[in-house]
Amino acid sequence: MTASNANLAEMKRQLAAAKDQSRIYLHGDALPARDAVRALVAAAPDASWDALSDEERFFLHEISPQARGLAAPAVQARALCAGLSAVSAEWWGVPGSTSNELVQRFVALGGAAAACLRPLLEGDRALRYHDGEANSLAKDHGWIAGDLAAGIAAAIVGQSFEEMAPPDARARRRGELAQALAKLAP
Repeated sequence: MTASNANLAEMKRQLAAAKDQSRIYLHGDALPARDAVRALVAAAPDASWDALSDEERFFLHEISPQARGLAAPAVQARALCAGLSAVSAEWWGVPGSTSNELVQRFVALGGAAAACLRPLLEGDRALRYHDGEANSLAKDHGWIAGDLAAGIAAAIVGQSFEEMAPPDARARRRGELAQALAKLAP
């Protein structure tokens, strides 16, 4: 079942607000739009929300475990891949860290995440954190978005990623991880 046009329009409006709020709030449960989003999901509990973009689904899934639970693993993976670019690095932690719940869910998707994660290994946007220590590390080591994706990819394929390695070594490692993910992709 798809959401009604009115519910869909309101959901899109609330998810746009959630994206704006994500610059300040660093978890789906903290976003002020969460109550409105959860109410819309509750009003249409079997809705698939097919008309949402992957980025919108990222916010939907972070706010509503119920909606996330109804989504196929490939849909969840595409939403998480979109989320890597949609929110600040704080949401994900530092490259190579798997202690964060968001990263753990991503890793648990395994091969379902391989296809969308592979191109993200080439991301060259500098990582910036609000936190002083993480931001200092990011600047000192020249961390980029591809490093964040590489840490997740390494966990998915059961390998390691050394986030403190020199930039050229990290670039080579990202290439190796892309090849490993290619073997998992459907």
